[in-house]
Amino acid sequence: MEIMKKILFSLISLATGLALIFSVWFNKSEKNKESEIENSNIANAIEETIEEANQETMEEQGPIVNFKNPFANAKFTKEEEERLFANLPEELKKQIDKYPESKTTILQYEKYKDDTSKIDISKEIKDMEKQDRGRNKIPYFNQWDVRWAFKKIENGNFALSGCGPTALSMAYVGLTGDDKLNPYAMGQLANEGGHYKHNLGSYHTLFTEFTNKIGLKGIYISPTFESLKAAIDRGSLVMLHVKHNGIGDFTTGGHYMLVTDYDEDGKITILDPNSYINTNKKWDFERVSAQTVNMFEISKQ
Repeated sequence: MEIMKKILFSLISLATGLALIFSVWFNKSEKNKESEIENSNIANAIEETIEEANQETMEEQGPIVNFKNPFANAKFTKEEEERLFANLPEELKKQIDKYPESKTTILQYEKYKDDTSKIDISKEIKDMEKQDRGRNKIPYFNQWDVRWAFKKIENGNFALSGCGPTALSMAYVGLTGDDKLNPYAMGQLANEGGHYKHNLGSYHTLFTEFTNKIGLKGIYISPTFESLKAAIDRGSLVMLHVKHNGIGDFTTGGHYMLVTDYDEDGKITILDPNSYINTNKKWDFERVSAQTVNMFEISKQ
């Protein structure tokens, strides 16, 4: 009888202990669930906050109307600027005198002259949809962009005479969405075909014969506002060959740039591969026309 009492007491104790353990485990499990739910809620809240912040940032930036020179606000000490300038090739020193806007970018020469990284223009392609610059959404490329400015064609820095290939690259990427012919790749291909030379720049055949080889069509059109309007209305772009002609808004010699839109007040929207400043404002066609010697309509085949 005494043994039975001891066995019964042991069973009761074991049951009590198991109940206690189960109670602790259950409470812990419930707390873990609550913790998991809480952590999940926190994670969701963080994700929503980040998403809202990104959306706010996008709203703050707004649509792309102007393009920004990444080195516009670059600062140098007097000593550093003098050292960087002294180490520039003579042809780049002369460029600063001609086009002061390019100075802060040209002074990056030492840092980027030997850059061999792959040229990536995916951001510009993605940003095309954010543009609010008229009916044509075309990427903007500047010939002085450090991704290609100091790369060599015929032993010369591409940027010095790269306006034609750069402008044609804008048209090509904008019309086709293809990222293969960035400005430098366009320059290399055009050079191989004899349509572009470093010391001479681009021949007119770059916008007529060569365009046919890359899936575009280029033809001469009359340098009038009516011709420009008709081309834009057809979904084409217009390439301008401009010269100084006593005004010199765009060049001291010869230069190529792209027209993407017009308005009924006679103003046009341009992409000047040599100037963010010129690109970011509308121009009276008559003023530009006074500096224009040729116009080409560029369209997709």
